[in-house]
Amino acid sequence: MAPKKADPDPTLASALAPGRTRLVAHSAAFLPEGYALARKPRFGWRSRPESFYQGFEKRALFYDVFRHADGEQVLLVGPPPRNLLGLLKRAHYSVKGNKTSFKPKFFISQSVMIMTLKGVPKNADILDVRVDDLEFALPIGENFARELAGRRVLFTMSKNNPLPWIKAWAHYHQRFHDVDAVVLIDNGSSDYPPEEIARTLEKTRVKEIMIISWPYIYGAIDRAVIFNPYWTHFLQIAGLALVLRRFVARAEGILNCDIDELVAHRKAPSIFSALQNTPQGLLAMNGSWVEPLPLSSNYGDHRDFIYRVKDQEKRVCHERKWLLDPRQDWVQNLAIHPYMHWIKGRPRGSKFMSEDAFFWHFKGINTNWKVKRNKITPEQAQTMEPDPELGEIFSRWPDIK
Repeated sequence: MAPKKADPDPTLASALAPGRTRLVAHSAAFLPEGYALARKPRFGWRSRPESFYQGFEKRALFYDVFRHADGEQVLLVGPPPRNLLGLLKRAHYSVKGNKTSFKPKFFISQSVMIMTLKGVPKNADILDVRVDDLEFALPIGENFARELAGRRVLFTMSKNNPLPWIKAWAHYHQRFHDVDAVVLIDNGSSDYPPEEIARTLEKTRVKEIMIISWPYIYGAIDRAVIFNPYWTHFLQIAGLALVLRRFVARAEGILNCDIDELVAHRKAPSIFSALQNTPQGLLAMNGSWVEPLPLSSNYGDHRDFIYRVKDQEKRVCHERKWLLDPRQDWVQNLAIHPYMHWIKGRPRGSKFMSEDAFFWHFKGINTNWKVKRNKITPEQAQTMEPDPELGEIFSRWPDIK
């Protein structure tokens, strides 16, 4: 069975800036619809609505297959196998001309899996996977650690965010934090192809642009799991693993920041210079909500919003974001799994926080796919005031051409 793939359109990709922009292919493997086995959720006996099962990824085995930065291993990244672990353990992993079955080693958390294979010949370009009556021929992707070595990388996963928002997000972080590379996973946008995202980012001064198309199930919220209902967001968490292990292993830093977020530091020249002063290369940040009460500026991006609520406690966004130096020794452990708001498995004491490092979270930069945030009543408007720090930094943000 051929892998499920979503590769770039070569006719569109040819118009992109050579040497600067890449539309990165990937190799994914899914169980067929209706197959006898499928992934089961945690606490499977608990009642869940049908909408949960529609958004639960039950068939994906791997989202991508690629070389490790060390050149000695092949990594396979996917959702947590759960009840499919036995299937993956008894599978046969080989390459053409070599009958040896490479023995897998698993690094698994609640929401993601990394599988490693050692001994795969360096000239092998296809990994053959045979599991029961299924066969997959998976191209082995290259590792981009060398291309992004020393870069200040900005990462997100996006779906149907308006292109002016994406452009402003990248432009701001390049202008104020010297970001010089963007890695963006597109989650199957229907409003434009990945090539249009690349062209949009080429209008900024970012030097390296890498776009991956993953048009797969993002994941439902699981209200049957009280303490972590977002554990099913396999795609985004696997995306973080992909970026860390395939793209940024030698980068100066990777900033995990969504399109509706802009980071800031009150004292350091940039957020990346602040990272250099952390004891173990991990800077965590709290957020500050920016309300969806628009100005009359009509920029069509983040600059149209500067209002916050007057209540200091209500304006705090408690979902933290992080900036990581991936060259740290402790990060090389494949049992370290980056999540949206924390790093799972990190050593005790490795996280550093400062009141001077934070991010603005814009409720008005929102397509309402997850939470409806962009409506304000006249009564709510009376509880708001301009954010002076945000207003000041926007005054230094030139027009985006």
